[in-house]
Amino acid sequence: MACTGCGAALDPRAEVCAYCDAPTPYGAQLAQQREAGERFQAQQRFAYEQMQQLAALAEVQKAGTRSLLWAIAGFVPCFFWIPNVVAIVLAIRVRGLAKKAKTSMPGTAIAALAVSIAWFGLLALAIVMGQISETERREKVARLDKELASELDAPKIDHDVACRLAEVRLLDGAYDGKTSLNKIDCDLATLVETDDGVELRNAKVTFSTDDPISMRICIKKGKRWTLDKATLMSSTCQGGAVPTASASAGSASASADAEADSTADAPVSTAAAKPSSNPSALPRGR
Repeated sequence: MACTGCGAALDPRAEVCAYCDAPTPYGAQLAQQREAGERFQAQQRFAYEQMQQLAALAEVQKAGTRSLLWAIAGFVPCFFWIPNVVAIVLAIRVRGLAKKAKTSMPGTAIAALAVSIAWFGLLALAIVMGQISETERREKVARLDKELASELDAPKIDHDVACRLAEVRLLDGAYDGKTSLNKIDCDLATLVETDDGVELRNAKVTFSTDDPISMRICIKKGKRWTLDKATLMSSTCQGGAVPTASASAGSASASADAEADSTADAPVSTAAAKPSSNPSALPRGR
C-alpha cells in the first residue's frame, strides 16, 4: 500500500505514514470506527443516566406521596401523633433523595411537612386551651365552694342553693367523671324532700356541646348538705330504675284483683241470708 501523501510504500495495516504521518485509508477507517464506538458508548451512558434519573425521580415522587398520606392519616384520632412523625421523617428523606437526584423537593413532600407542622401546632394549641379551661374550671369550683360554705350548713336547703351545689359538683365530675359542664338550668326543676335529704328533679344539664339531658340530683343531709349522686331521670337515687306507668298500673290492678278475690271468698252472714222468724221484726200492717 502506498502513502497518499508522499507515495512511500507502507504496511497495509499501518494507520499513518511512517515518513510524513499522513493517515492511511486503513487508519481513517479505524478512526471512524473508534469514533462511532465512542458515540455509541456515550449514547448508552446517557440512556443509562436518564433511566437512573427517571427512577430516582419516580422514587422521590413516591416517597413524597407516602409522606403526604401519613400526614393526612395523622388527623384520624385513633392514630394520634405517630403518623405525623413518620410523615416528617419521610419528608426529610425525600429532601435527601431530591438533592441526590438533582431535582427540587416535590410538592407532596412540602405539603406533608406543612400538614404535619400544622397538626402539631393545633395539638399545642389544644393543650394550651385545655390547660386554660381546666384552670378556669378549678377556679370556678373553688369560688362556688366558698360561696356555698355557709349555706350548706343551714338546716334546710332551698331551690337556688341546691342548683348551685349541683353545678359545682357536676363541674367536679360527679356524673361519670365528666367535668365539661357547659350549663345547668334549674328553672323547671322541682325540689322534693326525701327521707334522707332532697332531690332536685328534671334539672336540664348540658355537657360540652352535647344536647341537654334531664337529671335527678340526689342531695343528702348530714353534718352539712352534700351531693350524693347525679343520675338520669330514668334512675332513682338508690340506683334502681324508675317504675314505668304500665308497671304501676299493673301493680294497682293486681291489688284490686286480690281485694276482689278476698271479698268473694268471705262467708255470707246468716242474718243476711235468712228471713227473720221473729214476728216483731216483721213489718206491721195497718
